[in-house]
Amino acid sequence: MVFLKSALTVMIFISAISCSAEKNTKNKTLPEENQAMKKGNSQLAEDDGEIRNVKGTIVYHELEGGFYGIIADNGKKYNPINLDEEFQQDGLRVKFDANIKKGMVGIHMWGVYVEILKIEKIEEK
Repeated sequence: MVFLKSALTVMIFISAISCSAEKNTKNKTLPEENQAMKKGNSQLAEDDGEIRNVKGTIVYHELEGGFYGIIADNGKKYNPINLDEEFQQDGLRVKFDANIKKGMVGIHMWGVYVEILKIEKIEEK
């Protein structure tokens, strides 16, 4: 019984500390977020090069609420952060230019994050 009381006390203490830490960081803005907001840019990641004339296929993944990615013909996987609704079609063939978003991470853990600069549907014969 003493063990259960001790364990319960430790768990309550840890919960209180984590809630306190969460409150302290909840509404704070990081310096890079301030810069992005001033520029009117919602993306915080830096550009890490541009890719051009990449052909691939749009794929839909049901993981974490569902998302669309692009598998290039060379097998590379791209996770577009701004794919227009008209291109959100599983199996659609496309050609696109994009900026690779360096350091950007998310819950999908699939592919390289990219910002689409130009995209078009392609029909193959």
